Order: sequence, then structure tokens, then C-alpha cells
Amino acid sequence: MTNTAQHAELLPHYIGVDLTGARLLAGGFNGAFQLLGKARVSAKPQRGPASVLDRTARCVRDTVDECDLLPGQIRAVGLAVPGDLDPTSGHVAAAPVLGWKDLPLKQELEQRLQLPVFPANDCQLAALAMCRQELDSAPERFVAVFPDRPCFAAMLTRGQLAAT
Repeated sequence: MTNTAQHAELLPHYIGVDLTGARLLAGGFNGAFQLLGKARVSAKPQRGPASVLDRTARCVRDTVDECDLLPGQIRAVGLAVPGDLDPTSGHVAAAPVLGWKDLPLKQELEQRLQLPVFPANDCQLAALAMCRQELDSAPERFVAVFPDRPCFAAMLTRGQLAAT
């Protein structure tokens, strides 16, 4: 193992979850943000918000196991949500594809996982990822359009999500 690889293993680990509506896709990453493992679970939104949150927690735990990590090695969980939410409070105003309205998502999921959870709109996170991963430098302005999504656009200014 190289010094760089050893150093990455000592850094905290993260779990990223994409709640697509039909399924939950999660990846576990080391401190250098290298993918270590992944898991997939059906979301089953027709069973209601509590069931989706339980299944999200299960997907996170499955990912931790798949990465051969312990829960104490996880620093935080990021969650991409298809809906209108306040990323600071983690409160979902509406997520029509999931049938959610007025849900304290961050609070509920942190209670289930006993880990910090950082939810954000999926289109905004996709735009941020495209800008950071696909472009050599952050443009002054960047707009991504997703015509098949309820929240279909996201704007970045100087590499940061712009207020909408």
C-alpha cells in the first residue's frame, strides 16, 4: 500500500445516496473521495415516508458493510432528493415523485442513522457535480437543465450553487 493510499484510509469516510424515487443508490467513499463500494435498494415510496426513510437507513448500512467499514468511520451522509427542500434545515417542503409534503427529512434520517445527514436537491447536486468533474475550471456561471425532472434546472455562480 502506498503512502497516499494509507493516508486516504486514515481520513474519514462518507456515504452518498441518490434517492431517485424508484430506488436508492449509495456509494461509500474514503477521505480522498475514491469509491470503495456501493449498494442499491428499492425505495418503495407507495409505502409512505417512514418506510422510505427506513429503507434509506438500510441502504446506508449496507453500503458501510459493502465497504468493509464500521459506522464510526463514517463522518457524514449526503443525500440527493428529488424535491423542494431547505438544505440547511433538511426540511422537505414537497417531493411529488415520492408523495412527500412537509417532512423533516434531515432530523428523521439523523435519528435513524446517528450520523450527520446533508440533504440537497438532486438537480442542484447533479449540476454541481457536472461543473466540478467535467470542466477544467469553474465558469463564472453554469446552468444545467433537466427537462424530465419536476425541478428541472440549477444554476451555479463561480462554482457555487446560486440562490433560486
